[in-house]
Amino acid sequence: MINRKTKTKNTSKTAEKPCGQCGKPTTTNETCHKCGKVTCNNCAKFNEETRYCPACFEKIRALYKLA
Repeated sequence: MINRKTKTKNTSKTAEKPCGQCGKPTTTNETCHKCGKVTCNNCAKFNEETRYCPACFEKIRALYKLA
């Protein structure tokens, strides 16, 4: 009987950073479209297909109300 051990190397690294609002670990591709803050799905606000942090979303919403 032959014992062969193989080692595998995990090359797919997912960088996780804490959400800017709640601190929950979140992937870095979930960022605000305007300021670039990492924002989890629970805290993010969506305008059509664009993702915003709550602070930027309120600023944009206020601008649309003025126009």
